[in-house]
Amino acid sequence: MIQAMDEEIIYKGKPHCGVLCWHCLCCGWITCSCCEPCTTHYTVTNKYIEVRTGCCCRTTNTTDLWKIKDLTLVEKCCACCCGGACNTIEVMAAEGHDDFKLKGIPDGKHQFRKMRDAVLKAQKGAAPRMEIG
Repeated sequence: MIQAMDEEIIYKGKPHCGVLCWHCLCCGWITCSCCEPCTTHYTVTNKYIEVRTGCCCRTTNTTDLWKIKDLTLVEKCCACCCGGACNTIEVMAAEGHDDFKLKGIPDGKHQFRKMRDAVLKAQKGAAPRMEIG
């Protein structure tokens, strides 16, 4: 997506969790195209969340922040060992839109708070305005 003048990037990256797939372990590769961290990319701005997945055939899903009903931070027991990189942010979208998860976000708690604040701000800006008059 083309970034608008008033658009700020909150997070841009891919999943960071210390788990490799079996294919990587068997072949001795450090990364490979079949691993989720290698084929998933997240972009979160103050306007939308974009999730790109796939290696050869990419899929891009974009959800405007004002369409998000709820965000949940799921902390795994290993979060204290890997700096919160194994945390998941679950996104519940408005009716008619797909829910999704952002997995392995580094410093997940901090990113969750930034995303929550951006969602609340976007929802306020999208609220219908009443003219008094």
